[in-house]
Amino acid sequence: MQLIDSKIYNIENYGAVGDGSTDDTNAVVKAISDCIINGGVLYIPTGRFVIRSSLIFQTNSPFTIRGDGMSSVLLWEFNDHLIMISSG
Repeated sequence: MQLIDSKIYNIENYGAVGDGSTDDTNAVVKAISDCIINGGVLYIPTGRFVIRSSLIFQTNSPFTIRGDGMSSVLLWEFNDHLIMISSG
């Protein structure tokens, strides 16, 4: 897949901390929302980002999720471990 003129949406730029204890849910939701509206790359940098709710989005814009391999971690701290992104 080739990315041309893709904007990068780094979750840390939206306030995510990635320390393994701070709730990063709102920052991740804001970054995903902007990314699916405009298209581009959702970037999850090195860190342990805590998510405390399901993430459900709908989009028709193509986008990519990237990170730093095994050092980019989303910690799901609730029983319903769901991220769903569907096309409209």
